[in-house]
Amino acid sequence: MQTVKIELEDNIYQDMLKNGIDVQVELKEMIEKLIYHKEHKIAKDIKDGIDEVKKGNSRPIEDLFNEI
Repeated sequence: MQTVKIELEDNIYQDMLKNGIDVQVELKEMIEKLIYHKEHKIAKDIKDGIDEVKKGNSRPIEDLFNEI
């Protein structure tokens, strides 16, 4: 397990305590959402790219290999 250090202003921390906010739980949920969002975006970009190739909206493969 890794440790993440976060610095909060005192008034924000006090407000979190008053409202019963568990920082560790909230951060874990936010990180999981960020990971899902990133994975979803990558999958969408791949799908969009495949759709463009199927439509014939891509450069010839020879041109792509020449760039490499």
